[in-house]
Amino acid sequence: IGAREEGRTVSAENEGKLEAELTELRAAHEALQDQYVRLQADYDNHRKRVMKERQDAHNYGHENIVKDLLGTVDNLERAIEHARSSAGGDFEAMLQGVELVQRELIQALDRHGVSVIEAAGEAFDPAVHEAMAQQEDDSVPQNTVVQVFAKGYQLRDRLLRPAKVIVSKKSETALAEGASAAKLQVDDIATVPDEDPEESVGADEDPGE
Repeated sequence: IGAREEGRTVSAENEGKLEAELTELRAAHEALQDQYVRLQADYDNHRKRVMKERQDAHNYGHENIVKDLLGTVDNLERAIEHARSSAGGDFEAMLQGVELVQRELIQALDRHGVSVIEAAGEAFDPAVHEAMAQQEDDSVPQNTVVQVFAKGYQLRDRLLRPAKVIVSKKSETALAEGASAAKLQVDDIATVPDEDPEESVGADEDPGE
């Protein structure tokens, strides 16, 4: 009887331990479940915030440059209004107003990393120049930009638009003269007499011998 009672006591203790462990496991599971729900909610909020930031960047990323251009638009409207009210009587003032607008516009673009590509008088560079035509001009080296149709622009190191240019080429007369000069030079080299070995030896001997 004593052994049976002792066995029952041990069994009851084991059941109590198992019940306690089960309770702890349930509590840990609930805590993990709650943590998972919180993390899922945080992730969803982060994803929504990132999507909103991307959408805002797409919709309003050019806000600063637009603000800079508003003053230029104001000055352009003033120049137009002044030209209308002057009825053509003050052309110089109108020209100055338009030039002011142009300078402000270039400055606004420059503040945002946009720069003009140098072209006039430069050697033609297909990376930043687009040749629209060729023009005979013997006063400059061949393939020199002699006229700019439309300025080119780049955003920092990225090309926005190549400069549209006219490139020089040599005239037929200049090409013919160059070919004649080259041929004459070759002929001169070909007609140089070879040195006579005997004369060379005689020249080296002492006249007194």
